Amino acid sequence: MPQPNRPVLSAALLAVATLAAFLIAQPAAPARADTRAACLQRAAAEDLAGKADFQHGLFRLIVDGKPEFAALAALNRDLQIALAQAQAARFAYLVKNDPDRIETKGTLSEFRNFEWSETDETALRGESESYRALAARIVAQRRRSNGHCDWPQLRAYFAEGLATGPAYRTLIDGVGESDAAVAALIDSCPPD
Repeated sequence: MPQPNRPVLSAALLAVATLAAFLIAQPAAPARADTRAACLQRAAAEDLAGKADFQHGLFRLIVDGKPEFAALAALNRDLQIALAQAQAARFAYLVKNDPDRIETKGTLSEFRNFEWSETDETALRGESESYRALAARIVAQRRRSNGHCDWPQLRAYFAEGLATGPAYRTLIDGVGESDAAVAALIDSCPPD
C-alpha cells in the first residue's frame, strides 16, 4: 500500500482546519436575528416616542386651556408615559427571549398588544431592577392619579371642549402620522 504524501496531507488538513475555524467563527444566523431584533427595537422606540409626544402634547393643551388642571394633567401624563415605558421593556424582553411572539405581519395594534403572561412578568421582574422600579412607580402614580379630586371636572372639560377643538384634532393627526411611520418601520424589518 502506498504511503500518502505527508506534506500534501498536512497542507490539506491545515486548509480544512482553517476553513472550519473561519466558518465556526462566523455568526451567519445570529447576525440576521440581530438585524431583525435591532429593527424591532427601533420600531418599539419610535412607538414609545410617539406615545410620549402625544402625552406631552395633551398635557400642554390641557394646561393652556385650564391651568387649574396642571397637577392632574402632569400626573396622568407621567403615568401614561410610564405605562408605555413598561410596555417597551416587555417588548424588549420578548425580542431577546421569544421574538416569535411578536406579530409583525398584522396590524400595528397586534404588534403593540403581544401576549404577556404572569410567567413573563415574573421573569422580567427577576432580571431587571429598573423594570421593578418602574412597576413600583406605576403603582404609586396610578394611586395618586386615580384618587385625584379633579378627575370629574377634567373629564367634563375634555369631553365638552378640548376633544372637539382643532388643537386636539391636530394632536390626533400627529398620532396617525407617528403610527404610520412605526408601521412602515415594522414592514421594513427582515423576516423571521
